[in-house]
Amino acid sequence: MRSINILKMKILAFSDWRIQPVELITKAINTHQPDIVLYAGDDLVNLYGYGEKIYLKTFSHFLEIDLTNPDNFFNNPSISHNSKLKDIIFETFKPNLGFLRETETPVLYVNGNQDYIIEKEKKEYLFVQWRLKYDDLVYILYENEQEKIDIISLRFNEYILEINPYIKRIIENDKERKFNTIISDFEDICRFIERQKSLEREVSLEILNEYNNIIQQALETYGIYIPFSNQYGEKTKKIRDKEISIYLCQSTFGLGSDITNPPQKYSDIILTHIPPLGSLDLSKRYGLNHIGSKAILDAIKKYHPKMVICGHSHMWGGFSDIIDKTIILNVSSHDNRDYRAIGNFALIDTEEWFYEMLKAKDTERFFSFKSIAGGSTIIKKLNRIGCLSFSIYELAETKQYFPELTYEFLEMIGFQPDHTKRNHLFVNLKRWESGNTETKNKLSNFLSQSFSIDIKDELVKVPTAEKVKKQLFNPVSCSKLYDLLDQIECLGIDTSTYRGRLDSMIGDDICIKRNITLNPEEHWFVDVETGLAKSEGPGDLWLIGIAHGSDKNIKQFLYPEQEDNFITFIKENDISILVAWSRYDADVLKPLFSQYGLDIQFYDALTRTRNCLDSHTYKLHILYDLLFPQKKTNPEIITGGIAGLLADHLIISSGKCSFCQSKKDDIIEKIKQRNRLDVLQMIEICELLSS
Repeated sequence: MRSINILKMKILAFSDWRIQPVELITKAINTHQPDIVLYAGDDLVNLYGYGEKIYLKTFSHFLEIDLTNPDNFFNNPSISHNSKLKDIIFETFKPNLGFLRETETPVLYVNGNQDYIIEKEKKEYLFVQWRLKYDDLVYILYENEQEKIDIISLRFNEYILEINPYIKRIIENDKERKFNTIISDFEDICRFIERQKSLEREVSLEILNEYNNIIQQALETYGIYIPFSNQYGEKTKKIRDKEISIYLCQSTFGLGSDITNPPQKYSDIILTHIPPLGSLDLSKRYGLNHIGSKAILDAIKKYHPKMVICGHSHMWGGFSDIIDKTIILNVSSHDNRDYRAIGNFALIDTEEWFYEMLKAKDTERFFSFKSIAGGSTIIKKLNRIGCLSFSIYELAETKQYFPELTYEFLEMIGFQPDHTKRNHLFVNLKRWESGNTETKNKLSNFLSQSFSIDIKDELVKVPTAEKVKKQLFNPVSCSKLYDLLDQIECLGIDTSTYRGRLDSMIGDDICIKRNITLNPEEHWFVDVETGLAKSEGPGDLWLIGIAHGSDKNIKQFLYPEQEDNFITFIKENDISILVAWSRYDADVLKPLFSQYGLDIQFYDALTRTRNCLDSHTYKLHILYDLLFPQKKTNPEIITGGIAGLLADHLIISSGKCSFCQSKKDDIIEKIKQRNRLDVLQMIEICELLSS
C-alpha cells in the first residue's frame, strides 16, 4: 500500500471514540492536516459537547436549563423548590462546544446505534445520559409520576430476572427486597449479555428485542438531552479542483440496528455506522453472527461506490476489506481501555483512493490501571482489604436471615473474601456504626471464625481501600497513578513490581533485569490456533505451529486432518520439552499427547519473560514491538481474538457462511500467517533475553 504524500484531497476518518481522549484525535488532525474529517458514529456526545443549554426530560416535561446562568435556574416553577437538583446539574454539566463544533476542519458525521435522538417541534435533541440518580431527578421533581416510573422499573427488573439467575436466586431469598432502579447505562446490558455468553447461556433475539423496548421506554421517560443537528443524505465537498460526493446514513437505535435511509444512487463514499452485511462485521457479543446491514451491501452491489467508511464492530476496527471494487474501512476504536486507549483512524487519498490505517496512542493522558500487567492482582488485594464493604451485614440484620448465616449460605449468594465479583454485597458503613450491637457482635464473631477477619482493623482500612479502588476503574494519567500507588502502599500492599512496569509505560523503555532461564537454540517452540476459549477451558484446536529455536523452520499441522503426522513428528524428533508463550497452549495439547502416552513437559515462556523484565504489557506482539522497535509487526496481521472468532465461524463449525465461505482459503492463510509470526516472535524474544 502506497504511503500518502501529495494529495488532491485528504480525508481523515474515525469512529466509536468512546474512551479515547478528544485531544488524541485533535492531535492526529493537527499532524496530518486533512481537508475533511468523517466520523462514522456512536458516542457523539463525547465529541459534540453540551453547548450552553441542556434539557431535562421526564414523562410530562421538557425543561430548558441555561448552563451559563445558574441564577435563572429557579425561574421554572416546576423545579423552583429543588436546590439539590440545581447543585447536581451545575456540578455535573459545564458549558462547552465539543470537537465536532469547534474544529476548523470541515466535519461530516452520522449517528450510531447508541446515539439516541428525539424530535420535538421539528428540532432534534441528542440523549446525553441519565447521570442523575433516580431519586434526585424524577421522584423529587414530580411525585405524581412515581407510578409511571415504577411501571418501567418493574418491567426492567422482570427482564433482568428472566436472564439473570444469580439475582433471581438472591431475590427468592428475600421476598421483601424491592428494586426501583432503571438502567443507568446502555452498555450495562451489553456487558451483562457478554457475561451470559461466557457462561454459554443463550440470550434469544426475543429477549434482546424486549430489552430494546424497555430501554427505549426508559430513554423516553427521563434524562438529559442537548440540541443536536443530525446529518444524513448526500453531501458534496469540493477542495481545490477535486469534488467528491459523500452519502451519510442514519442508524436506528439499539441492538440489531440498521440504517433508515439506504443510498438511492451512486456516491463516492458511503459513511455509515453499520458495516455492510458480511464484511468486517462478524461479532461474538450477541452470539457468533454477522451484524452488518443488508441495505448497505445491496447499495454497494448496485451503485459500486469507491469506498464505505463504517464502525460498529469494534473487534474489526483498523481493518479493511473489498467487495467487488469497493473498499471497506472499519475505523472503529476499541473500548477495552487496553494499552493506552488506542484509537484507530484512516487517512484517505481521493485522487487514486489509496488509504492508510493508523493508530493514535496516548502515552500520558489516559490509560487503564488494569492495562498494565499486575493491575488485576493489586485490585484483588484491595478487595480483600475492603471485604467488609460487602453487605452481609445488610442481609444479617433481619431475623429471618441470621439463623441461615452459615458459610454455605454466604457461598450460595456469592460471598468470597478474595473474589472480585461481590458487587451485590456492599456494606453501608454508616448503618454498621448505628446498627444493633447484638447483631454486630454476632456478625463480627462469625466473620472472625469463618474468614479470620478482624472487623475493627478492617473498618479502618475499608474507606481508604474503597476510595482508591474506585479511581482505578477509570482512565488515569501516569502521574496520578504514582500518587495512587503511594496510597496503596500505605495499606500494606507491595507495588514495586507494578511501579517498574509503569516506568516502562512512560517511555517504552524496557528494563531487562536478568537472562531467561532457557536456551532457545536447544528447544522446540509451539503455538496453537483454536476457536474462542470456552468457560470450561480452551477453544477447539485446529492448527499447530512448531519450530526449533536453532533454525526457525516452522512446520504447521492441521488438526485433526494431520494429527498422525504431528504425533509422528514429535516422536521422530524425540521431543520431550515444548516452549509455549503461555499455559493455554499446554492446556490444549496435553490431552492430545496423553492419548498417545507421550509425557511432554511444557516451559511457559511468558512467565519466564516476566521474571526477566518489567513491562506494562506482556502481550506477545506488543512486547515484541517494544523490544524490537525497528521490526514493527505488520498491522494487517489479524488479532488472536479475530483468529478464534473466524475459526469457530468458518473452520471448526460444520455450517457454511454465504459471506465467508468464498474467502475460507484466504482466511486460513491469514491465521497461519499469524501462527508463524507467534512462533518466530517468541523465539526472537527468548534469544534476546538469553544473550
